[in-house]
Amino acid sequence: MSALENFAQDVATKTCEIEAKAFDPMLIVAIITAIVNVIQNCRNTPTLATAHSPGLWERWALKKAIKKSLDDPKMERDYFKGIFQAVLEKGATLTEADFQEILFEVQLEAGLL
Repeated sequence: MSALENFAQDVATKTCEIEAKAFDPMLIVAIITAIVNVIQNCRNTPTLATAHSPGLWERWALKKAIKKSLDDPKMERDYFKGIFQAVLEKGATLTEADFQEILFEVQLEAGLL
């Protein structure tokens, strides 16, 4: 599994804990889609500091990307808050090496490299 897939799996697991919902495999796809969308739309290259302590713009962009990736209203209602909180929590614990690996994978997937 890649670093991005591992991160999405951790976020999905944390989301289910937060929301007290059953695991839905589509969460991983939605999380990866949201992360790719956020990084594609960044004005500057994201940094580990941004992942550890996102500002207002980053939080807004993440919320927008999550809503866009959860195209089913029921999934949005059931998982939006949990995904948002889980991404922030898991992002705050990333190491520099993991962050760089995820960033590289996202940039490759998004065609930014």
